[in-house]
Amino acid sequence: MYEHSGYQAPASDGEPLQQHERVLTLIDGIRDARRAGEIARMAELARAIASVLGTRTRDADSKRCPALAEASGAFLADPDWPDRLIADLGLLREHILRELGGESVLLQAGRGSA
Repeated sequence: MYEHSGYQAPASDGEPLQQHERVLTLIDGIRDARRAGEIARMAELARAIASVLGTRTRDADSKRCPALAEASGAFLADPDWPDRLIADLGLLREHILRELGGESVLLQAGRGSA
């Protein structure tokens, strides 16, 4: 188990990195959708992030990123939701980038493969 992130240990060493990269790509998509005013698309991508994170991490990240949890429907009634989602995902993105730095150290130490 990756204690810091909440991600479960995968069968292959590259899976956590792939999960991180997928979430970062989805965050970029949400930012693009926000600029285009596509709120429903933002919610769709936010639900995809929740799916990638899985239940254990999603529960922890719902405290870090509460707007992510609202992507199931409450967002339509809240005109501030898009901005809150962008702000929350900025924090999640920073968290992931810090973890990627930690994973790089592990990889350099020979605990994984590049």
